[in-house]
Amino acid sequence: MPLIESRIYPYSPSLADKLAMRITELVVEQLKESFAEQLGFLGTKNEAIAKEVIGRFAPGWVWVYSEEFKAIVAGKQPKNSEIFGRFDIFLLENALAEKHQDALVNTVAKAARQVLGETQDKPLNLAVANITGNVRMSVPGNPDSLLTAEGVHTFLTDAINQELKSLALAQ
Repeated sequence: MPLIESRIYPYSPSLADKLAMRITELVVEQLKESFAEQLGFLGTKNEAIAKEVIGRFAPGWVWVYSEEFKAIVAGKQPKNSEIFGRFDIFLLENALAEKHQDALVNTVAKAARQVLGETQDKPLNLAVANITGNVRMSVPGNPDSLLTAEGVHTFLTDAINQELKSLALAQ
């Protein structure tokens, strides 16, 4: 949560790996910011702790899949003189407010521009979509159960509060 499917042209496994790493890195940062705000920790004295706790879990929630882009653009096969990237973000329903979903789209586009734009001196064509609704994903390590937005919010809030409690006890 989120699952990001990318289709890129030209495609290579090393480029796909580099893209997946950069997307994951930037999306984790965005999720830390988004969840901290959505859960009420942004702007509080506990903001840094909340982001730290969210950052422990977020990397395992970001799934990135890449394959070769094999579409017809303007009635023709893509030429080697251009780079194409299509990104579909599948997000657990109600996990993030709409402004955070928009930020997620911008984050994936930024990662794509950084990686695909630096590979060659060719025009870059991007399409990034956010898909929500009846999107369900399994709990990490438990494929028989499905995450819910409420469950994710409760889990993160509990983990943050537990960390805050532990820090208070240590002082």
